[in-house]
Amino acid sequence: GAMALPAMAAAQQNSASGPGQIRFIVIGPQSAVDVAAASTGATIHHRIRSGAVMTGSQAQMNTLAAQGLVAGTDDPVFSSMDITTQSTGARQLWPGRGTAFGGLTGLGITVAVIDSGVAPVDDLKSRILANVDFTGNAVLADDYGHGTHVAGSIAGMGTGDSRYTGMAPGAGILNLRVLGADGSGYTSDVVDAI
Repeated sequence: GAMALPAMAAAQQNSASGPGQIRFIVIGPQSAVDVAAASTGATIHHRIRSGAVMTGSQAQMNTLAAQGLVAGTDDPVFSSMDITTQSTGARQLWPGRGTAFGGLTGLGITVAVIDSGVAPVDDLKSRILANVDFTGNAVLADDYGHGTHVAGSIAGMGTGDSRYTGMAPGAGILNLRVLGADGSGYTSDVVDAI
């Protein structure tokens, strides 16, 4: 399916500050995050709804992991697109009802697109119900283009410049931007968006 996928192991030493520093996700109440930082010396990079992203050494991360606080490293993620009406099974639901799409258009259903953003193009702007940026850039447009493509595959209406209708042209879209202009982001932003 279309989603953000973990990067390769080469990206393990990801945007942490300094050599030997690892960026990792701590899950728990904010009070536990504060205690974890104070007790290990690891740095709080930024807070997320379910805890925080911290940077520290392998030993600091292991100490917190032994306490059950570490969800994993905050690896970079990148976009991927392997979606069709056949692979999702959407086409199997359409025939046999005497109307376009067999009457199954996704009307009343809302789909979260956790990707690089969804541009308000003519074909999608009436489908976008909410926009939230998790990248910290406060940009809701789609500088990379992947999220708009995914949203069109889901709920495109075949209007404007688009010649294609999505799998569920009646569905609403939640634009949850976790990937930046280069198509990359972080696992913690995907976790936060979910």
